[in-house]
Amino acid sequence: MKWLLIALFVLGLAGCGSTPASVDPNVVALRTMEPPAPDDLPGCMAALLEGTLVASGTSGIAVMDPSGGTHEITWPFGYSGRVDAAGLHLIDDTGSVVATVGDIVQVGGGETGNTWLACGGITIVLPG
Repeated sequence: MKWLLIALFVLGLAGCGSTPASVDPNVVALRTMEPPAPDDLPGCMAALLEGTLVASGTSGIAVMDPSGGTHEITWPFGYSGRVDAAGLHLIDDTGSVVATVGDIVQVGGGETGNTWLACGGITIVLPG
């Protein structure tokens, strides 16, 4: 079932427009924060969201809380998603895998409107 959801998600993104030859087809764009200005002091809300990473057509990867509610995420600047044989992964700004869809995670930050602004760390609580 997990593979079917990932395949449908990737196919859905592929149907949204053409992919330039120089773009890796395994990379999934995420909704991210704007790049920080050089003189900005980093700030982060002090709340914590816990739930399961799920594929999302809105933010790329979202978090489903234990009650079944889905929280769309604005990920830190430089984050992306990548699909491979093991699933859809959340990738940080250094290119390292942070977590995989299906993992139960804690995401620091806070909610503004209908979006969770992720900052302050992302931790795997239980691998999927």
